[in-house]
Amino acid sequence: MKITVQISSLGWALSACALFVLVPGCGDDSDTDGSGGGTTTTTTTTTTTTTTTTTEASACETYCASITSHCTGDNKQYSDTESCLGSCAAFPEGMPGDSSGNSTACRTYHANAAETDDPAVHCVHAGPAGGVAAAALCGTSCEGYCAIVLSACTGANAQYADEAECMTACATLTDTVAYSAEATSGDSLACRTYHATVASSSADLAADHCQHVLAQSATCQ
Repeated sequence: MKITVQISSLGWALSACALFVLVPGCGDDSDTDGSGGGTTTTTTTTTTTTTTTTTEASACETYCASITSHCTGDNKQYSDTESCLGSCAAFPEGMPGDSSGNSTACRTYHANAAETDDPAVHCVHAGPAGGVAAAALCGTSCEGYCAIVLSACTGANAQYADEAECMTACATLTDTVAYSAEATSGDSLACRTYHATVASSSADLAADHCQHVLAQSATCQ
């Protein structure tokens, strides 16, 4: 009799599991809360953000592109782009739209004006000298000359102790020749400014050309 009761109880339990398969402990080995057996699937979504950076041209790059395009032939102001960029690095930046004063902004204004107006008028203002004597607009010829010389001719190539010494010496130089990249010889401030612009291109060229910027220049005579 005792054995019959145990068999009946087991049979009832098996029947209950067959009818209620969703009851925990009755053969369902899936793990819905991640605490036991079974398989848990995790889906991860990755978002990729692409950032594009646009670099605007510098003031000197803009200036040199304009003056190279608009001031050519007899109105050419620099022998190449390197001498333009090197010289420009010595000028104060100024404010956009400036049409006077020793600055890159003023020189850019006149370089742009040379595209539609008389380049013979505007290119000399756009160049490193800023103009000739009293007719200079973008600073005086001595301001442009000294800015470039003090920036390009340094260390063993230094020609002046400071700006005051340079400006004093510059005042003794002949400033009646309109500056252009063709002023490579002759006793003038224009010639000395030309060699200063070339010296600004690189350290190697500075070693060769800084010696030509002084009043005692063997080339500018």
